[in-house]
Amino acid sequence: MYTVQPGDTLSYIALYRCGCTVDELAALNGIADPASLQAGQPLRIPVKTDQSGPAFPLLPDSEVVYSPAYVDFDIAGFVQRQGGYLASYTERVNGKEHTGAEIVEMVAQSFSVGPRTLLALLEYQGGWVTGTPATETAQTLPAWAAGRRPGRALLSAQLGR
Repeated sequence: MYTVQPGDTLSYIALYRCGCTVDELAALNGIADPASLQAGQPLRIPVKTDQSGPAFPLLPDSEVVYSPAYVDFDIAGFVQRQGGYLASYTERVNGKEHTGAEIVEMVAQSFSVGPRTLLALLEYQGGWVTGTPATETAQTLPAWAAGRRPGRALLSAQLGR
């Protein structure tokens, strides 16, 4: 949508604001007389797309999939160096206490997901890798968990779904 500004003409809007022709803009908005534009009038703008996404992958497959690219990646060392909440997180899984890094490793191996991808999600969604979540709820419900899956608040359950 575009709101007509004082002094705008249909040709100006089409050429400089929309990248379309006057005829396309007039037809889309049912405008028979281009001189009839009024300041404040909303106009629908045609959307033109050549592609539905990037022509190249944003992340290489070797980062998304747990692949040989991770052979020298020390998850526990990385998590400890970052010093965030995940470095001190522990959880009981299958009767044994595990660190946050161990849980990331287990999920990565179980689902063939790159651990850097899992760590990036934890950081992006909740600040778990480099910071401390701002609220107690964020600490007990990692990343995207809050309010979505009652009873599945543990890190292992959230990363593994």
